Amino acid sequence: NLMDRTERDEQKRRYAVDVGTDLNDFQFTITRKDTKTKIFDTSIGGLVFADQFLQLATNLATNNVYGFGENVHQSLRHDMSYKTWPLFARDIPLSEEMHNLYGVQPFYTVLESDGKAHGILFLNSNAMDYTLLPQPALSLKSTGGVLDFFVFVGDNPEHVIQLYTSVIGRSTMPPFWGLGYQLCRYGFTGTQNVRDMIDRNVKEKIPLDVMYIDIDYMDNYEDFTYDKRAFAGLPELFKDTITKNNLHWTLILDPGIEGNNPNYTSFNEGYKQDVFIKWAKDVPVKDRQNPSGVPTDKDTIYGKVWPRGPAAFPDFFKSKTNQYWANQVKNLHDVLPFDALWIDMNEPSNFESKCPNNKYDFPPIRSSTLWGGSGKQLSQQTICMASTQGDNEEYRHYDVHSLYGLGETIATQKALHATTGKRGFVVSRSTYPTSGRYGAHWLGDNSAYWKMMHHSVVGMLEFNMFGISFVGADICGFMGETNPQLCRRWSQLGAFYPFSRNHNEKGRSDQDPAVWVSKGHPEVTEAARTSLQLRYQLLHYLYTLFYRSYVYGDTVARPLFHEWPQDKDTHSIDGQFMWGRDILISPFLFE
Repeated sequence: NLMDRTERDEQKRRYAVDVGTDLNDFQFTITRKDTKTKIFDTSIGGLVFADQFLQLATNLATNNVYGFGENVHQSLRHDMSYKTWPLFARDIPLSEEMHNLYGVQPFYTVLESDGKAHGILFLNSNAMDYTLLPQPALSLKSTGGVLDFFVFVGDNPEHVIQLYTSVIGRSTMPPFWGLGYQLCRYGFTGTQNVRDMIDRNVKEKIPLDVMYIDIDYMDNYEDFTYDKRAFAGLPELFKDTITKNNLHWTLILDPGIEGNNPNYTSFNEGYKQDVFIKWAKDVPVKDRQNPSGVPTDKDTIYGKVWPRGPAAFPDFFKSKTNQYWANQVKNLHDVLPFDALWIDMNEPSNFESKCPNNKYDFPPIRSSTLWGGSGKQLSQQTICMASTQGDNEEYRHYDVHSLYGLGETIATQKALHATTGKRGFVVSRSTYPTSGRYGAHWLGDNSAYWKMMHHSVVGMLEFNMFGISFVGADICGFMGETNPQLCRRWSQLGAFYPFSRNHNEKGRSDQDPAVWVSKGHPEVTEAARTSLQLRYQLLHYLYTLFYRSYVYGDTVARPLFHEWPQDKDTHSIDGQFMWGRDILISPFLFE
């Protein structure tokens, strides 16, 4: 019960609330008692509470503002020059644009002038945007929901995160092997291709604990299957490497379940059990726009993702969906004994957004940052906002869209634990407050260029502030062709991500550490080996940091101002970071 976290004793409260009495000019102020610093001050005006549009503005104590996500911020400390950013889960790769990305983290912290700090959580799952103003001030707009926010008054920045995670849940405690080095790529052609990558890295003495396979392993990209032709012998490879190399395996799952294959058990069982998201009853059959090949007179809503046919989406707000999902996970584990699961495309992504004209997909008041320009629907690249979820279809997707990734993370974590009986981990692309309690996060589809290295440090530090300590970026870059100098430096940095994984896209050259020997660049291999050996020497320290994160809410990777909040020189540093209180990492980030 979140209300139990509120300090009821007025004498013990660190803050005081002053509510104005002028009914024509409603405003309120939250003030820190000991220093009289105004933490929240709505006297700036701009309060609006209307159907499908909420707005709240506040003056800020200083311009040392951090947080909000998931966006690609150019710096850890926010630029306060009228910058507007969106908060809405959408499948958009990382870029220099001011886009909303895969998850929603409506939480920010402010470092006060004396080194004390506070944080604010806006608990709202509707589409939002926030504008940072030079006063300094903040304006927040939402397309619905309520103005429900939590205030955390801390002694210092690290204390604020401890208070925050005491409410949303502490970060997950990964298994010790999960802190080891992890390898993946999209574009494996078969079992031998996977084995070759493992063998060459073992030969070059690259520390390796976790191996992934992307959607290549699936039969026609259908979840809970594997391609018995291209990946013949895959179960044997799992068992062989688990025994000989003590390797742990992670498989990818997407939420979209192929709905046009009469022989696909996972869809047939899900449809029979009624676990998929549906069209709302108030959307006429004639207006339902499913992909071709699917009858519109059915209630299930379909989209188009990687499978050949249209896909249905499990509704994780339905109580019976968890058991359905757990059954599918167990069936896959019976064939391929994985240790962890990687869930992708869970905004949820949809390549063909075909939605009727209604007030949910086309709300009356639009934000250019959320819509990416006029004329686009809110459901661009995802499913229709007019669909419904829940046991009694009580939730409009419009209101709970950004919770989809969290719902799948919880269901997958429970399924993994029930199946293996071990800790394991789940790594999710889409997140929301509380996601860190159930899983890890990687920073999505980055690109192989130098600026992305710096962006990854900013993102890693932000997600530690969001209570997701087990986080990292695709080392050497996912999209585009990397190069020896970039991959060498990124391998050195990536060895100090809390979640350390090398991964790249289909159609690009292999970029794992060992392959650089055959490319004539052994210096890349040596840099990765040396950096990873240092990581492994520090694993017990790193594991202790995760324990402290799990028990006390500490960050694992943290900005320097968390340790030296009164030193103004640290307030803008985001090219270096700390592991806990004791180790400073200074990566080479620029060409």
